[in-house]
Amino acid sequence: MRKTAGPSFSGLPSAFAFNPRAVSLAEGVRAALSMAAIVAASELLHFPLLMEAALAAWLTCLCDAGGPIRQRLPYLLIFGFTGTALTVGYGLLGTLASLPVVIAAASAGVFCTSLLRVYGQAMMQVGNLLTVVLVLSLTRDVPDLRATAVLGGVFLGGSLWALLLTMVIWRLHPYLPARRAVADCWRELARLANSGEAVGAILAPYASASPNAAVDSALAARIAALREAGEVVVEVLPGESGSEGPQCDRQLVQDNGLWVIQALNGN
Repeated sequence: MRKTAGPSFSGLPSAFAFNPRAVSLAEGVRAALSMAAIVAASELLHFPLLMEAALAAWLTCLCDAGGPIRQRLPYLLIFGFTGTALTVGYGLLGTLASLPVVIAAASAGVFCTSLLRVYGQAMMQVGNLLTVVLVLSLTRDVPDLRATAVLGGVFLGGSLWALLLTMVIWRLHPYLPARRAVADCWRELARLANSGEAVGAILAPYASASPNAAVDSALAARIAALREAGEVVVEVLPGESGSEGPQCDRQLVQDNGLWVIQALNGN
């Protein structure tokens, strides 16, 4: 009896692929350190508001897409200052405004942050994290402008701390192994190019020009053996006196019935 195939979910693995090479343990430890340092300071100083800075530091680390500093820095600064503005604005709005106004303003803000994806992958990541900041800021209790300013300053401080950690204190170089491998290849090529001295060709009589068949076959065999060994052998055609092609610094001459290599006259 033939079994009937059920529904196939073969498209799921391609949609949700796990790439172990994309997992960076160092980035995870760095993000955890950025939070842990602030949480420890909050406990020591008995200042719970520093938890906002810990959140900002963690989100800033998540916002770091990697690569050259010139490319990373603008996105991290955009996230830090825009996140501060959202924390201040929507924190105050969530406390003082009515629910319909809050819902309308939050919807407009999420719509704007989602549109950042049109500027590329890095800005899409910034927009997604700014959406998280916006939603969380609506839960903050900031009754006046002074508390709002303190909350915004704490958020900005946490973001700048993460920026300092990622750019100066603990810099990661995700492409360093690839750059080192390419550099090693170029160094090896340079070594091979400079290690060998330029070797000239060997000038030899034309094998078919000898009236003696034995001499002719021995010369042809010797030329073939030299070419098999990687040497460049230039045969002088009848009526020619030298090579017009490769530079020759040796010549093939007959000595006591053997074809031997000698230095070319004048070298």
